[in-house]
Amino acid sequence: MKRLFFCLMLAFAATCVLSCKKTEGNDNSLLQGTRWIFMDDTKAEVDNTLYLSFDAETFTMSEYVVRSVEPDIIHQGTFIYKKPRLTMNFSDETVWKGIVSDEYIDFGDEGQFKKVKELK
Repeated sequence: MKRLFFCLMLAFAATCVLSCKKTEGNDNSLLQGTRWIFMDDTKAEVDNTLYLSFDAETFTMSEYVVRSVEPDIIHQGTFIYKKPRLTMNFSDETVWKGIVSDEYIDFGDEGQFKKVKELK
């Protein structure tokens, strides 16, 4: 009887372990619809403004020259956000890795972005 009980418990445990599916999800939805602005190290007036915005799986980095309404340079690519780590893959195969906090994204030597608003 003990042997039968042990075998049933072992079979039950094996079924539970094998039926669980590991989720390899990401936290991209937490960045979706957000907009960030580049922060200059010197905090001096900057001629160009660089904005970073996120959709569900893609990002757009737009550079506006002084008093420009339309962006002059646009970089796009895909990203993966697994809180707090962000990996951005540009279309030219450049990769930026950063750390996201509530108000900032720090890319180390590449610079830092500050959250400015949620996009609608």
